Amino acid sequence: MLLYRLIPLVKSGLEPRPYFKHSNNKFVYKMTSTVSVLKSVLPNGASSAANQTLLKQAIEDTNDNDYHDESVSLSSGVLSTTQTRDTSSFQQFSIIVQETGTGSSFQVEWSSDQVNWFYPDSYSTTFSVTSADGVSTQEIGTSSGLCKARYMRVALFNSTSSSTVKVITTLLH
Repeated sequence: MLLYRLIPLVKSGLEPRPYFKHSNNKFVYKMTSTVSVLKSVLPNGASSAANQTLLKQAIEDTNDNDYHDESVSLSSGVLSTTQTRDTSSFQQFSIIVQETGTGSSFQVEWSSDQVNWFYPDSYSTTFSVTSADGVSTQEIGTSSGLCKARYMRVALFNSTSSSTVKVITTLLH
């Protein structure tokens, strides 16, 4: 059963609006007039289709992480490095190293000028990982953390044999 009442809004100076009281004691108000927006917080033209497309592209560019997949051939006893990556737009990095042989070591190197390279973290060696079904194994190594300088690269070394090393570098905002 619906009851009709008027709400006196004398203090606010508004006209009374009817409301409906449902049997579950919830109130539903009826709109008595249309609403129009006089001012917008957006600058002129911001809501146009062209500007919305530009805004969407700018957001996508900001959220775009950087992925690199690179193969490096290692000769026994020779130090090799991956390509240098500019990390100035990123906060974190992640490295996955996979090799075809065994016994390789790797280390993330950092530089502010691409001339003087520093390695603040100790080197790591790849280790054998077995797949979930127990059928295959891979030699894998990982490293991740905060970016420490503008440029980074991965130094790779194998003292016992030649192998091909795949390095996946991910830079994150």
